[in-house]
Amino acid sequence: MSNDRDMRELSRAKWVTESTKLDAINCGSMLRIADAVEKMAASYDQMRNSRDYYMRRTGHLQAEVDRLVLQRTALRGVITKMKRARSAISRATDAVSHGEQP
Repeated sequence: MSNDRDMRELSRAKWVTESTKLDAINCGSMLRIADAVEKMAASYDQMRNSRDYYMRRTGHLQAEVDRLVLQRTALRGVITKMKRARSAISRATDAVSHGEQP
């Protein structure tokens, strides 16, 4: 592990002479590139997980909206039936109070 760290540090230096082996410098450069790619991949994974979470949440919320719309429609139907029944009862009581047959 410390050898990898040394190669990374060596690859950062500006080289004018060939005093250090070129393979060690290239290896350090590749290790730094790999570190950068891992860091990018971690943020990509986080973004993908967030997207999946919000997609699932959107699905659940849409199902809840659909359920509430159906519930509202059913309640409106019940209210309409109650109004018709009240109107029929009102007409029947008016007819009886005027001496007519319901």
